[in-house]
Order: sequence, then structure tokens, then C-alpha cells
Amino acid sequence: MPVDIVKIDGSLVRNLTSKPQTRIFLRHLLGLINGFGLTTVAECVENAEDAALLQAEGIGYLQGHHFGRPTIGRTAHRTAGPKGA
Repeated sequence: MPVDIVKIDGSLVRNLTSKPQTRIFLRHLLGLINGFGLTTVAECVENAEDAALLQAEGIGYLQGHHFGRPTIGRTAHRTAGPKGA
């Protein structure tokens, strides 16, 4: 595939802990993405609960106001790695 990073849209990320259907969709989407060996970035991470959930699901990088306002040179927070790695 001509891509190596997939960015997860903020509409799927915002308030994720309160959206069980979205969590199921995201889990299956991540299975497909990880199956291709691609890296993931989740944007619009706004609270610690969503950050923890995304990290547990295996998102590679997290972006959002939870980590700070946008600045030049700091664009993402690296998580521990893919789920199961």
C-alpha cells in the first residue's frame, strides 16, 4: 500500500469512553490497519480516559489538547506500542 500511517479522525475519538458502538468499530478498524502493518495516529484526544482507552487498543500515536495546545515541533504523543506487542 502507498501509505504507512493512518490518522483516525477526531469524530471517532472524541468522548470515546461514552460511545460503546464507536469503540467496537474502532477496534475492528484497528485490526484491519494493524493487519497491514500500518502505524496509527488518533487526533482530538481531549481527556485522560480516552487517551488510556486508545493506548490500550493499540493506537501508535495520540494528538490532542489533553497533551497540550498545538505548537510547532510537537505533534504527537507516542504510546507504548501496538496492542499485544
